[in-house]
Amino acid sequence: MLADRVSAVLIDGKLSPGSAGVFPTVNPATEEVLGAAVDATSFGGYKQSGNGREMGLAGFEEYLEIKVVATAV
Repeated sequence: MLADRVSAVLIDGKLSPGSAGVFPTVNPATEEVLGAAVDATSFGGYKQSGNGREMGLAGFEEYLEIKVVATAV
């Protein structure tokens, strides 16, 4: 996790993983992680894993190599 959004965007271009988190915030009352993946966020295979993507718009765009960067709003 990175605390600087500009650094996160610059570094993301050099990462292999399909997702990265920036500025995670935890709600102390519920221990819920805010700013993390949501239902509309795609997840799944990247490169040669063969799993494909599910959920969100990226589920329909399996032929692209899309990365997700989650930031707190």
